[in-house]
Amino acid sequence: MASKSHSISLLAPGLHHQRKGTQAILLVTGKNTFDKNEDEWDVRFSTQDGETATLEVQIPHHVPVGVWKLAVEVSPRGDDKVRDIFRLEDQIFILFNPWSKDDEVYMEDEEQRNEYVLNDIGKVWVGSYPTARGRHWVFGQFDDAVLPACVYLLEKANLKPDERGDAVKISRAISKMVSK
Repeated sequence: MASKSHSISLLAPGLHHQRKGTQAILLVTGKNTFDKNEDEWDVRFSTQDGETATLEVQIPHHVPVGVWKLAVEVSPRGDDKVRDIFRLEDQIFILFNPWSKDDEVYMEDEEQRNEYVLNDIGKVWVGSYPTARGRHWVFGQFDDAVLPACVYLLEKANLKPDERGDAVKISRAISKMVSK
């Protein structure tokens, strides 16, 4: 990494307002620790195996959730005009994080996190008092179709970029859509 300059660009397609937190350009310097505040984008060098480097990206808790694109720009050190750009074809999904204390959806109790986030089967309650009963339910949050379906609903909600980083506004918008 000594003879080349690297940067990572992350972009939320369809939300093209850099000042709204929908784009991040991070310079890779070879540092192996995050040195910025947790509410700022940062990148650190993790490992290198031959020609392959592994980088870790710190994502602020308030960025818009949804699909992001990633590009890595490589240029000889000191020459900003000559570059190779590698675009990741796979989608990157940025989500809320119940494990992060700074995130709006943080859940302190590990047992509750396991129950409400990681458990993909459970019960839903139907009916009204006094005949309410529990029904076995497969939540399926880890099924391949669920994340793209959620992003589709999110895009149809037409939220502003800064609203897409707010769990309450997203919940209200999607609830409104499915209640129609």
